[in-house]
Amino acid sequence: MISCSWKTDGTPGSEASVHISDQPQEDGYTRIELEQSSQTGGSPVNLMATANTAPFPDSYWFQVRIVEKDRSSSVSVGVVLPSEFQQGYKNKGMFYNGNLTNGSAALKTGYGPYLQQGDVIVLECTHDHNSHFFALTIHVNGKRIGRGFEIATTDGAATFVPCLAIQGKNLKLLAQIHEAMPDLSPLERSIHP
Repeated sequence: MISCSWKTDGTPGSEASVHISDQPQEDGYTRIELEQSSQTGGSPVNLMATANTAPFPDSYWFQVRIVEKDRSSSVSVGVVLPSEFQQGYKNKGMFYNGNLTNGSAALKTGYGPYLQQGDVIVLECTHDHNSHFFALTIHVNGKRIGRGFEIATTDGAATFVPCLAIQGKNLKLLAQIHEAMPDLSPLERSIHP
């Protein structure tokens, strides 16, 4: 497991409504709770992981369990470059919530199942410096949904880090980041190649 801390995007009121456990639980998960998003215009509160000891490795697995989710709440699980981490819909990265998004606009709708209470989402993040690409493969509830994103990178490119975009109320998540593949249950045939 990769030891990390989470920070909010600094949206006014986000510190009061988002609670992040200081220490991981016994099972290694960090607990993240959103009481109520007080955003105007319905913008999400964004959270970014920062590694506690060393930079994130080139390849890692980002796992999120949705423990509780109100019908009006939404969660997008993804990655962002630290330099592009911003408030609300200004945040740009690669995200999955059932759709593939860049943080503000849907890029492909209905890519996989929309996220609900009880779901386990795992993002397989691979940054290959030799081949100059970054890929994000999505798994939901043990099923490989597909490679949602693959982009070209440049030499010395920064590594994408885990990010969450959350909004609504009564949302409870558990997050973990692994260097090796976590237990995904038997993988079924992909929806997308």
